[in-house]
Amino acid sequence: MNRLREIPFAIGDPGRLAAEVRLGVPLGLSAAHEIELAEHDIGGVAVRAASARGLSHRQRGTERQDAFLCSWDAAKGALFVAVADGAGSKARSRDASAAAVRVAAEAWASGANSLSEIVDHVNNHLLEVIPCNEDGFRVGATTLTLVEISLEGGQLGTADIAWVGDTPVWLLSDGEWSEVTPQEDDGDGFAAPIPALPSRDLRVQSVVTPPVGGGLFVMSDGVGNSIRDSAEAREALAEWWEEPPGIYMFGAQAEFAQKSRKDDRTVVGIWPARRAPEAEEPALRVGQMRNAATVPVEGIEEAAGNDPG
Repeated sequence: MNRLREIPFAIGDPGRLAAEVRLGVPLGLSAAHEIELAEHDIGGVAVRAASARGLSHRQRGTERQDAFLCSWDAAKGALFVAVADGAGSKARSRDASAAAVRVAAEAWASGANSLSEIVDHVNNHLLEVIPCNEDGFRVGATTLTLVEISLEGGQLGTADIAWVGDTPVWLLSDGEWSEVTPQEDDGDGFAAPIPALPSRDLRVQSVVTPPVGGGLFVMSDGVGNSIRDSAEAREALAEWWEEPPGIYMFGAQAEFAQKSRKDDRTVVGIWPARRAPEAEEPALRVGQMRNAATVPVEGIEEAAGNDPG
């Protein structure tokens, strides 16, 4: 009997493939895990990270090609996040994405001057380790997005972002999504070919965001495209991720079923600590002190409309 897969979270029509795709056999020692989870707490800042093998890879019997990595520098008070999305058309794209996030994190920990410099370093590494086939094309390729965000007092500060390709960064504030990593279009208004690493003609995009009031999410386009194109997805994910879920819940939500969405899913979410609500100052009683000045008894009684007798 061909058992149907469980679908804990769906957005709109989940599509038949989400339930009917077979789980498949183990892919071997070098393959990525089906699902990868990580969670961290940094002075009240919550970090949740999840990566899940997409339905298209499950259907074809190929491995997950997304990768992520987080790192923390206490001296700088900064969190580093790297997310890479391997090109599905190339056999060794998982090697490329895994190497990209690892080399990027190593360069950041070693004190690289800028995120753009780190991307350049990663690109040079991949040019060395990802070979070409007999036709002269690389057998693996990947996007890469890097974020360095300062954390202070449990709040998210300025975020420095650099990227190559279509792995976006989104902000979620008051239930509204906004993308901070716009993609390049060609002159005719059509989407240009997706840039990827390694490249002999490297072009790195970068942006610096002001202090973030809500949550910041670094994600592969398997999630980002749903947010960009689907009002249902924007609404559902905004509701689910208004606050940081438990890690297993977050992983299941990142793997939400939605018709025609079959790619790998990777999301790293960063939420500021919840601010304690400011307590209202209690009403003054007769003779109570405020700022070392006694409130006149007569004034309170007259304001209350009492007859002093």
